[in-house]
Amino acid sequence: MFLRRLFKVGNKVRWLALELLVVFIGVYLAFLFQGYTEERKNENEREKVLVSLKKEVEKFRLSAPLNATGQRNQLNKWRAAFSRGEVVRFDSWRFLEPQYNFQVIEYAINLQGTEIIEFELYEAISELYREIKQLEHAERRMTNLSDQYKIVPKALSENSEAYQVLTAENLFHFQKFIGAAADRVGNLDEVATRARKIAVLINERLSTEKQQEIAFEILQEFFPNVEGDTVFLKELYMEKFEEIPVETLDEELRKLVREYDYN
Repeated sequence: MFLRRLFKVGNKVRWLALELLVVFIGVYLAFLFQGYTEERKNENEREKVLVSLKKEVEKFRLSAPLNATGQRNQLNKWRAAFSRGEVVRFDSWRFLEPQYNFQVIEYAINLQGTEIIEFELYEAISELYREIKQLEHAERRMTNLSDQYKIVPKALSENSEAYQVLTAENLFHFQKFIGAAADRVGNLDEVATRARKIAVLINERLSTEKQQEIAFEILQEFFPNVEGDTVFLKELYMEKFEEIPVETLDEELRKLVREYDYN
């Protein structure tokens, strides 16, 4: 209908209208292309952030429960000793800072309100970040309290005033040290829980192939630290990454054994 009416008007008006139509179509297509390009750019940036975030979070999910178990076992021994009025030397418990790597987590938090990090994921990341900071605080307290330990000379008589003072001070600081260690156990448990929640949310946004690729990248990083203990790593991965077929996991472990020449 439009074209029939267009050809009824004069040539100048007709060609002007055609030029305007061409310009309109060109501008419209340019906007479409720009929107598509911007969308692709956001998708690429989103996947890059999610991949890095998952890798960082998975390390917390894997290591936090192991650290919590080790700390909990030690904590039970300390509590038993304290209940007997004894002090176990705790001056070697020092945590160097920065103890943990959570740069991507901080970066993701700063993306609040963007299309890259939705609110649900942002909220979960913020909870994990808070637990990590509390964990650092507990470890800082343990480090500071460990510096308060006083070595009691063997030559001192147990009946001497100096011996009694040093022993009382150590027992006092030991009690506070045990409290800080208990806080650390709780923080590690919470970090593991928060990290697991984030991993689930990220998995919903990444392909299965990408998830498996990240898992094996972490496996390669962990492998030298356990000196080729494939039994431990297999059990850990079968528990934490149930979606990975056992045959695929075995093949990856065999590759690492060959690569690092473990017999």
